Amino acid sequence: MQTVDIRGLYDSDPRPTFIVDCDQPTGIYHVNSALLDLPHLPLSLHAHNALRDWWDPCSRVAARHQQEFRHGRYRWAKFTACQHWLIITLVEQPPQTEETKNHLQQPVQLARVASPLQSHAETIFTVKIQSPQLREHIERFKKVDWGRTSLGPIAGWSYELNLLITTLMLETRPTAIFLGFDHIIVYNLAYGAVSGSRHPAILGQSILDAWYVLRAALSCACANEEQA
Repeated sequence: MQTVDIRGLYDSDPRPTFIVDCDQPTGIYHVNSALLDLPHLPLSLHAHNALRDWWDPCSRVAARHQQEFRHGRYRWAKFTACQHWLIITLVEQPPQTEETKNHLQQPVQLARVASPLQSHAETIFTVKIQSPQLREHIERFKKVDWGRTSLGPIAGWSYELNLLITTLMLETRPTAIFLGFDHIIVYNLAYGAVSGSRHPAILGQSILDAWYVLRAALSCACANEEQA
């Protein structure tokens, strides 16, 4: 079992599921495709304190010991696999409406689409972040001049882009993505920690500009070695 990627096991599972690493419970380790396909729901995993307290291994509330938990019209169940992974699965949800089906069938675009973020939907920019390090990274992220990129200002981002960024920021593994025709670099806290002197200068930069930053950093390092 240790040789099998736990993410691959559940990505093909039709049941909406997310996974938490019990050894490093700093956030959600993985969200499978079935859960990401449900509009708004992945954003609530961190946003609602009652639900978070139930699945969070570090929580001290009594509800944490329950195997099932009902939150709104959704019922969740959890179990531990290999004494390492906490598997949380959606076992009951309201039936899909025609509006929901139409939403899921629409092509996903990253920015400036006709379906703006719903005002009631929580994102990484609106939820209360417990981790001081992640909170600092998000504040730095918001200070980037996104208006000069193809993504445009954060206020104009679509629901799909907000969902993508939220999922990225909640990922505990070092992860970076390149968005837009100008290949803007967006990365999470873990990636910033392993990117050395490139961070935070390359955040929100195009890949071409980022290469200049990297080359400048390498030149500076080489010069310091020669002086030493």
